[in-house]
Amino acid sequence: MSQLAINQQGEPFTVPPEARTWLVRRMHDSPRGGPQRTPGLDGGPVTIPISADLSEFRAHLRGQGLPPGKYRLDPIDEHGQPVRGPSAYLVLPPERTERGELRNAAPAVGAAPVMVAAAAPLAHAIATARPVDPSTGPAFPLPVPAHLTGEQY
Repeated sequence: MSQLAINQQGEPFTVPPEARTWLVRRMHDSPRGGPQRTPGLDGGPVTIPISADLSEFRAHLRGQGLPPGKYRLDPIDEHGQPVRGPSAYLVLPPERTERGELRNAAPAVGAAPVMVAAAAPLAHAIATARPVDPSTGPAFPLPVPAHLTGEQY
């Protein structure tokens, strides 16, 4: 059984005995789209041997310059003709540069020496500042209606 033989539900299946290679086709990003023709670097269809494992699949697709996404693998015989049987569905994840590194993180930058020197005189004032008392009401008093006096309001 091929390691790549996984159906849409994630269950392994038996590859037909006459199948020799997988024809790799990229699935369309929209839910209604079907598999697209996936040309390799030479312009021909991308194929991968039935005996390939998951790491060989990823390396082969990245070597062909294919983008990350969902792929459908159709079994074909030695003449390049489709073989009756189920198709395999796999995902090529995006490459990660280093494990543990955030994808969207900005490069780490230290504080500028000029900023540190400018903040030094304020350090004593900040350390001795008294906390502000919380307000008991809104920032501005509400206007008194004209027909009421201050005592009635």
